[in-house]
Amino acid sequence: MLYTHIAANIEPLTAQELAQLAVESVGKAEPDMDGITYLMDALGRGLKTPLSGAYEAEVKRLAGADSLKDALQKLWSRRV
Repeated sequence: MLYTHIAANIEPLTAQELAQLAVESVGKAEPDMDGITYLMDALGRGLKTPLSGAYEAEVKRLAGADSLKDALQKLWSRRV
């Protein structure tokens, strides 16, 4: 059996902090390498954590969007 154990590198580890970092990453990361795309991909694969729901809701709130896709599009349009 193989497994990986990686210590947390985000402090504080909250949905609000994750969402803020994800929103900020849209302005810094290469296309499709941002935190919102990562979250959409994870949720699309059925991967959920105890913070996933609140993280998604906070990203949408911060972006003023109804969906993660809409949030990403809005943030991309502000990027320039």
